[in-house]
Amino acid sequence: MENFKWFLVAMVVALALALSGCNGKVHIESDPPGATVLYSDNIQGPWRVLGGSHPILTPCSAQRAARSAFFIRLEKEGYHPTHPKLVETYVLNRESISFSLEKTPALIEQEYKEQGLVRYNDKWVNPQEAGLVQYKDIWMTPEMKFAAEQKDKGLVLHNGEWMTAEGRQNAIVEEMTKKGLIPFKGRWGTQEDKEKEEKIDKIVDEVFAMEHNSSDTVRLLGVIPQARPRVSLLNGSGQQVIFYLSGEESSSMPLNPYESRSVDVAAGPYRIATVVVSGDRLSSCWTIDFKPGNRYSILEQGEAVKVERQPAMSPEDIKIKFNIPELDVPDEETSGTKKKGAAQPERGGRRGGGMPPMPRGGGRR
Repeated sequence: MENFKWFLVAMVVALALALSGCNGKVHIESDPPGATVLYSDNIQGPWRVLGGSHPILTPCSAQRAARSAFFIRLEKEGYHPTHPKLVETYVLNRESISFSLEKTPALIEQEYKEQGLVRYNDKWVNPQEAGLVQYKDIWMTPEMKFAAEQKDKGLVLHNGEWMTAEGRQNAIVEEMTKKGLIPFKGRWGTQEDKEKEEKIDKIVDEVFAMEHNSSDTVRLLGVIPQARPRVSLLNGSGQQVIFYLSGEESSSMPLNPYESRSVDVAAGPYRIATVVVSGDRLSSCWTIDFKPGNRYSILEQGEAVKVERQPAMSPEDIKIKFNIPELDVPDEETSGTKKKGAAQPERGGRRGGGMPPMPRGGGRR
């Protein structure tokens, strides 16, 4: 009887051990450790924290019912959340899964600063080793610090020397004068350039003051990879013309009939006129504001050619003009004569030289 009692106890213990083995276990690790484990039956969530209000951190183990599948992902402050991984558990099975966590830029910056490094030229460097100094919370070279201090004093750099804005302007005037240049239109140039542009401006003023054609043949073609606008001048007339551009940089461009050229100009408002080299045709005028980086075209169409059409001539007028004689042609029926003009020969029948009649009986024998 006593032996049977101990046999029952052994059976109960064995059954409990067997039941406990019906759950599958998952061992979870991460690099670095200390990450919070989240799990869900669906990859889309919702996600629950392993351990609930008392989160269990990696490395750890999780236990689920046998023959089940679920997803696990990790979170840790200063690191990007991991992508979910699928886990499947089986009876008496022990699964192991690991994650590698990626640092966020904020954590990387914090670690570099803790090492005494600073950000300079998109790199983390030691300021003492790189020879850097700090000015207004910015790390820079000693030369850059000196320049920043001079700018804060209102000085500007000119030819390697720091000076006031007025001193810089006086220095520029002295340098340009020594080179024989003079100021006009907000820039420096020679006296010859100044006189040339003034002459062009005067011509354009005179053309605009006279009767002219106000054309609308200016077109914006698009943009180009440069600051100065580009203008394509096209001479669509049959005469030689000269384009005069009066503006920030006045210039002239002679063009032969049906010729085209391109010129880069300074941005700004312009008045443009064409003058015919030979002839008394009216000039064409345009007013346009050229914008930086744009490309334009200007077409000189010219005037339409007038064609005078002569009235149609009657047959009598043609005979008189070209002195066509009248011929006496015999009439077959009356054996008389009839006066006719030089008529065209007839094309059909025997009389007109057509094909002769076929002989009788000309068929196959």
